[in-house]
Amino acid sequence: MAIGRNPAEAAAQVQKLVENISEAFQSAGQKLAATGTDIGTRAVTQAQQNTSQMFDTLKEMAAAQSPAEASRLYAQFLTKSTQQHAQQLREIGELLAKTSGDIWKPVTSLLGAAMPPAKD
Repeated sequence: MAIGRNPAEAAAQVQKLVENISEAFQSAGQKLAATGTDIGTRAVTQAQQNTSQMFDTLKEMAAAQSPAEASRLYAQFLTKSTQQHAQQLREIGELLAKTSGDIWKPVTSLLGAAMPPAKD
């Protein structure tokens, strides 16, 4: 953004830029709060699923006919839950990566346009 040479025009342009950047920051904050809520909701849902699966496995293990069967059930649970936790973490990580770029793009665009090009 080239600032005009006329002082009144330059002041008006700078004021408009500051207003635009302020609005972009407010929008980013609102989006960030919504994303945080979404992530928190997903985390609670995932914790509920994980806990439910753990208790189901414990019930199956308690009903097992032998220690070997209980050990097999526990090993299956560990394998499944490890894979599930990795998937859950991946989903939240992908959400964070996607939204962080989307959230801050308007702010960085405005700031980039306002900065003079770097001199070598």
